Amino acid sequence: MRRQSQAVRGLKKRQLADEYFQRGAGSLLDVSVDDGTIVVYCKALAAFLDWHELAGEGALRKARDYDRALAAYFAHVCFGLRLRPHVAGSALAAVLYFRSELRQRLPRAARAARAFRALVRTPERLPFSRRSVGAIIATLLLQGRLVAAMVVAYAFDIVARGEQDWRCVRAGDAHLPHDCTEAVGVTLGAADRGEKTKTGFDQGALVHAPLAKGWLRARVSALRAAGQERAPVFDITPQTYRTAFKEALHALDLPAETPHILRHTAASELYARTVPRMELRDLMMAGRWGSESSVRRYTKPHLISAHEAIVAPWVLELGDAFWADPVPFVQRGQRAERQLEARAPRAPQRGRRRP
Repeated sequence: MRRQSQAVRGLKKRQLADEYFQRGAGSLLDVSVDDGTIVVYCKALAAFLDWHELAGEGALRKARDYDRALAAYFAHVCFGLRLRPHVAGSALAAVLYFRSELRQRLPRAARAARAFRALVRTPERLPFSRRSVGAIIATLLLQGRLVAAMVVAYAFDIVARGEQDWRCVRAGDAHLPHDCTEAVGVTLGAADRGEKTKTGFDQGALVHAPLAKGWLRARVSALRAAGQERAPVFDITPQTYRTAFKEALHALDLPAETPHILRHTAASELYARTVPRMELRDLMMAGRWGSESSVRRYTKPHLISAHEAIVAPWVLELGDAFWADPVPFVQRGQRAERQLEARAPRAPQRGRRRP
């Protein structure tokens, strides 16, 4: 009895799938089917057929019609809709599932699917986008983690490697021009202190972003006025910063990455947003790389849209709002920071008791 019921269910699925594929937009999606794969295939197939009809590609009668149409559909999904390749790949899988006679007869579509999947296969991690970085900074500010937020803004602006590009920066390493509109220079890897970056001593970086530049000027000026030339600019430990960064990613439901993702993102965004496209040598100087192979490995502007395709829309909207006007976020961050300091327990004062 059980085998017979399974055979009946299987026959029903095949009949419904065949009916759906022949009609193009039949009633299979309205029928309860216990095979999730069939449902996924049918949804993907429906999207493909709807696009094909709207595009006016003509009837799908022969194998070459499916081959050409699917290859064009992959380009539409990956570049037009900015979705990841597997979304379009499900349409090819659905066609081959429902029309097994087309197997080995769709070479163009198969090559297109492999080519678009190769875009997201890389030995390095998938970069974030500038909008996601803005959402991270905004989240840290709203949580009252002002210094951690400024580390993110600073690291993103100078294409920083990681802790070695911000942890060792002292007030005396910053070079503040008289004109507030000019970039702030920072010396990385001070030779007189025995510090060295990956590419040598006394590397230089320029801070252009108004947010990071303004905070840096105010912080360095305050330290110098107090005679603390050798005090660290970013008064935060690496562990505290990594914890804050991790919790911000979790709050935004972003992929779990280390702060080093900012270097990948900054390089990719810098190359993508510069018009006309900057030379590879200029990008090497901006990120202080020692070889072109390293620049090519870190710079992946074609994968920015793949990242944004898996990010919630409200996260990207938060990032847009932050970059459009960061001042309200900074003000709220300052208030939240003061509230956290007021609630923090004070250390007991030691001393002699009065008689």
